[in-house]
Amino acid sequence: MIDWKQINIEDKEIIDSYYKTYTSEVSDYSFTQLLLWQEAYSIQYAEVDGFLVVKLLAPNESYPYIHMPVGRGDINAVVERVKEEFESDGFILTIRSITRNQFLTLKRDISKPMKFKLLRDQYEYVYPSYDLSRLDTKKLKRKRDMYKSFCEHHEVTVKKMNLCDGEVISNLLEKWYKNYPQSFVFTAERLGIEKILQHWDDLDVTGCVIEVDGAPVSFSFGEPLTDKMYLVLIEKAIRSYKGAYVAAIKEFATMYEERYPFTNREEDLGIPGLRKSKMLFRPSRFVEKGVAYFEHGSSKTKHRRD
Repeated sequence: MIDWKQINIEDKEIIDSYYKTYTSEVSDYSFTQLLLWQEAYSIQYAEVDGFLVVKLLAPNESYPYIHMPVGRGDINAVVERVKEEFESDGFILTIRSITRNQFLTLKRDISKPMKFKLLRDQYEYVYPSYDLSRLDTKKLKRKRDMYKSFCEHHEVTVKKMNLCDGEVISNLLEKWYKNYPQSFVFTAERLGIEKILQHWDDLDVTGCVIEVDGAPVSFSFGEPLTDKMYLVLIEKAIRSYKGAYVAAIKEFATMYEERYPFTNREEDLGIPGLRKSKMLFRPSRFVEKGVAYFEHGSSKTKHRRD
């Protein structure tokens, strides 16, 4: 039986030992990402025969799935072992947040036939960091004008986040979440953000806070994903301050764009408003992800491919 464990700050060294040597543009291969969404996705991990295997259960779903196992050795034996445990619990194993290239590598080493399906809702948005920090392309003129108007109408201060900003950000979150209906996902997200703030100095994160008249109105934080790509994990802004959201994106990108030429702002989850927002910043490309699944499974198992 596989020994699954919940993600905690104490697990950073173990998980980093796998992810830091695994070069991937997929945002899910990040310890901070796992810690952030541990509550929302009931995230657990296990070390299985030299591989890190992460198991998740998405909100409003009743069946778990895994990410691509990361490690060295016989991945076929690892996947088969996880598959057997899933099926013993009445589920067919699926592997999500996986790129086509990852699937081809997996398919080459797996003994049983697998299929792959791209899922648009999982595509991650990639931007030139320079574009986000400068907003000086023709396609970003509207965003640039919003940013200029925001700065002209307010006394704006830009700060780099640190551990001492935790209480300030918590107060901003209180205001932000009041504008949305309560939900399990928002509650879990807030717990995740609070956890990141609590352990700020123990993680690889940096962040940016935008203040108006001394009070925070937006913030964002993230961490390096590869040697060329920066991952933005969270972006929040008080909507009543028009342009605060743009300011959070622009000013944060200014802090890392010289070292990391590309920015991953994650997927839109199929949420229309979020997709529109991310598209308006003109991504240069996507990290295309999908789901890998076995062609045949027991009739007693539960399975949904998307």
